[in-house]
Amino acid sequence: MLAKRLLAVAFVCTTLMLAILPAALALDVEGTLIEDTVWRLEDSPIIVTGDVRLDTGVTLTIEPGVQVRFDGLYQISIGGKMLAIGTPANRIVITSNRVVPGVFDWRAIRFEPNSVGAIVNDDDKYVSGSVIRNCEISYGGPVQGYDGAPFIADNYFHHLTTAVWLSGVAKTVVRDNTISHN
Repeated sequence: MLAKRLLAVAFVCTTLMLAILPAALALDVEGTLIEDTVWRLEDSPIIVTGDVRLDTGVTLTIEPGVQVRFDGLYQISIGGKMLAIGTPANRIVITSNRVVPGVFDWRAIRFEPNSVGAIVNDDDKYVSGSVIRNCEISYGGPVQGYDGAPFIADNYFHHLTTAVWLSGVAKTVVRDNTISHN
C-alpha cells in the first residue's frame, strides 16, 4: 500500500516538473542586440517579449532546432545579419507563444535597408549574408525585406498574414518554400 502511494506521489511530482521545467528554462529576449548573439538550442524556447533590433554590424545566429516564440505583437528588425539555418531534420521554428495561436500573433521579421543582404553566385546558390533556411514560420506577419533581403529557401510558411514581402530589392533568392493557409 505504501509503495503504491509513493509511486503515485512520484508520478505526480514528475508530471509537474515536466510541465513547469520548459517554461523555467526559456530565454526571454527584447531590446537592441549590440554584439553578435547566438540563440542556442539549450536555451530554447526563445521567448520574444518585446521588439528585438539588431544594430548595424551585428550578427544573430539561430541554431538548428531552436524555437523562437513571440509573446505579443512584436518584431525582429535586422540592421545587421541574421543566420537562421536549420536542417531538414531539425528545423528552426518561429511562431506564436499563445496556447491557441492565430494569424498575426506577432508582427514581422524585418530586414532593414542597412541589413546585410544575401550574396548568391551565378547559379543562385547561397554564398554569404543573411539567410532563412529550413525554418517553419507560422502565426505571424511576413518576412520583410527593404533593399537588403535574405536568401530564403526550403522553409515552411503557414498561417501568416503574408509569407514574404520584398520592396526595393535588386536581387534575392526565394525558392523551394512551402506556403499554406496564408
